[in-house]
Amino acid sequence: MQANLQAQFLQQQRLNAAAAAAAAAAAGGDTAGGVVPGVMPGQTPNPPHPWQDMVRMQTKQPFNLKPASSEAAQKTLRQYERRDDEYQAILNTQYKRHVELAQEKKKLIEQANLERRIRSQNPAHLFGPGYQSFGNGKTGFQPKIKYPAEKKRKQQVRFNFSTEALKEQADKEECLVPIRIDLEIEGYKLRDTFTWNLNETLITHEQFAEVICLDLRLPPSLFVEPIAKSIKEQLEDYNLSAATPQETDELKTIIKLDITVGNKELIDQFEWDIGCPKNSPEEFAEKLVTELGLGGEFKTAIAHLIREQIHVYKKSLLVLGEEEQQHEPSQMGNAIRDNQQAEIFTPAIIELTDAMIERMEKDQTRESRRKRRGTRSRRSIVTSNDLEPQKTHRTGFAAPPEQELTDEQYTGMGYDNGMSHFSTQRKSAIKARMNIAAEAQQDAALENI
Repeated sequence: MQANLQAQFLQQQRLNAAAAAAAAAAAGGDTAGGVVPGVMPGQTPNPPHPWQDMVRMQTKQPFNLKPASSEAAQKTLRQYERRDDEYQAILNTQYKRHVELAQEKKKLIEQANLERRIRSQNPAHLFGPGYQSFGNGKTGFQPKIKYPAEKKRKQQVRFNFSTEALKEQADKEECLVPIRIDLEIEGYKLRDTFTWNLNETLITHEQFAEVICLDLRLPPSLFVEPIAKSIKEQLEDYNLSAATPQETDELKTIIKLDITVGNKELIDQFEWDIGCPKNSPEEFAEKLVTELGLGGEFKTAIAHLIREQIHVYKKSLLVLGEEEQQHEPSQMGNAIRDNQQAEIFTPAIIELTDAMIERMEKDQTRESRRKRRGTRSRRSIVTSNDLEPQKTHRTGFAAPPEQELTDEQYTGMGYDNGMSHFSTQRKSAIKARMNIAAEAQQDAALENI
């Protein structure tokens, strides 16, 4: 170890001596030529600085390093060398980590930029083509993802009302009017029941009709105007008979419920006191639905049917006057009913099959046709006993036929050409309509006779 240090010391002395000789030769040549480095011709050079002589002295006569002779000096020298090596190793490790981190961040930035370009140019390449089984097989071209903003149908319009308008509407008294929509236009069949606030001033009938068309995916050009017209006509009819009959202690009527929602049918009847202002159809419907464990669709349907029958009963009293009131049934003397009456005044829930629902649809269609023919042919006054409550069906039929045909065309198509080219559901629909058309033709023939 000591020999190596002495060899390094001698080599350093030789290098210092060679550098000093070269510097002296260069300085002597410039001085001999009369040129002083750093001084322009004709100028007097500045006097030398005291430190310059010391620097030249050190250059010409370098400092002689003495090797570590004692054991303590050698131990200290080895400790310095070890610490220098450890520090250099730490610096190398830290530098390597910094380089690796910079390269990793650079790769992440490049990957993010690439994903951004791919997302803007071809979203399907990043998110996948979607479900490709059964009917959605490969079509040979790159699929395109459609976002909600690219839908064909019109997006729902949000109503923005001021706070003052909302407060003004909230201060008005609520008067709910039962509305029943039953339309059939170009193969589309719409049946719905709801209540409308008679004092509503914020939302118009046309706006409400547009919302219905948007929710049920019906063509607005066909249904907006008929729906708004039907609502206006029923509101006008309610205004004509809105006057309350003469107040009595009790004015009771029988409310009959026949509501079908999905595959469940609710049948019930009960007495209702019209003259009691505390009776609320909505509260009664909520309690009844909770007790029977039915869904929310039954709640609104029950409240609507109660209000509708109350309106029909009040209207009949106003139209017929005292003559009809004399034919009212007498009040019961005993509140206890016999078994037969108790069974009638007990709610019943019936589970319906698809065949039963189809038969009910046919019966309702035939009944509506009879009522329309009877309205056109008969001009006599109908008493309140003849005004049977209408049935409420919420079965969810909204699809139009592929080709709108008349009843005669359907009948001829079924008997002449057969129905082998239709699917099973289509065959059932054709058979149902053929039966309805045949029954309608028989009814028309009987009336002509």
